Amino acid sequence: MGESRALILNAWPPGSQYGHAAGLREALARIGHRDVASVDIHGTTSRPSPDFVHRASTLVTSQSWSDVYVLGAPDVSLLRPRERAELQSALQSARVLYWESDAWGRGKPVAPQVRFWLRTANTVVHAGGLKSIRRHTSSKTRIRFAPPCYCHLTFAAAERCAPAPTASGHAVMIANNVTKTQIPIPGMTGIADGFGRWLVASKLSRQLGRARFHLYGKNWPTKWSRGPIPFSKQVTIMRDAAAVAIWDHFQSRADYASNRLPIALLSGRPIFSSPVRKASWLPNNLSGLTFSSSTAELVSSIEDALSRAASNGEEPSHANWEWVRYRLSTARLGEFFVEQMYPGAYPDLPFPWSPHDRSTQPRN
Repeated sequence: MGESRALILNAWPPGSQYGHAAGLREALARIGHRDVASVDIHGTTSRPSPDFVHRASTLVTSQSWSDVYVLGAPDVSLLRPRERAELQSALQSARVLYWESDAWGRGKPVAPQVRFWLRTANTVVHAGGLKSIRRHTSSKTRIRFAPPCYCHLTFAAAERCAPAPTASGHAVMIANNVTKTQIPIPGMTGIADGFGRWLVASKLSRQLGRARFHLYGKNWPTKWSRGPIPFSKQVTIMRDAAAVAIWDHFQSRADYASNRLPIALLSGRPIFSSPVRKASWLPNNLSGLTFSSSTAELVSSIEDALSRAASNGEEPSHANWEWVRYRLSTARLGEFFVEQMYPGAYPDLPFPWSPHDRSTQPRN
């Protein structure tokens, strides 16, 4: 292990997914890697920087790496054709793992840079968001599933500390509006299941009012929304509420959910969510998580939950928080990545994560 040299290419913007790289660095160091380098493709901005992409390419092509971990999809279109060819050639001599946690489909076609890394990697780890993923990879590519995770650095305090009871009587929803017309049209207005999300926000705004429904995110009507929030504030805002509403995109994808779900679980508040199809990584009877097959059912469930909270003075137990913490963290995800490159490095890590039978305590 001491002879191996690992490079991490982190293509996620600052804030939202930084824990993926940090968790991976921790996992690599824990099993004995002596030489681990990393580069953040975005630098300190929300858009990929050509300078950082060039720096990443130079790092790959100028040195000999045994392992390259690609988190997100560095935009190779920012490189000149000769540089892209050199990058591909250099990557052929390394073991390349590519992590794709996003979902793609109607309204959001698979991006060219995603196709590049799916074809290039020896191992692809995905969160279920790509339909027929084998169509995009080499026949020799190893394909593995891993569930969405919360950032163990951004939400370190929430991971350690149980949520306190709240006297709040409101529900919260943190989501962006991706419908593309003033009056949304089912099946024709943006990303798959975006219309359902718009319906949930519309119905809760109308039936609960601004005082009892707090909506955060981009592109909503101003009379509904309180505007965008920093990624790091999500758990705090959820813990201030009595219930959390989630309506996710691409619900037809087996096992797929955005990282909003593990973040909401970490908040310890009752969650009312659109279904996760198959959901092999979730327990069947988690008391604080309710799936609704329709927007009307979800809205009705939230109204009932708020009524019960008002009568009883507090929400149900914090089963969500107890189950998710440490289990669906980016530190654990980093261990999973290393296990794919070095089988046996973490022999007690089930695949995929078991919803029931592993310890949720942090490793020493």
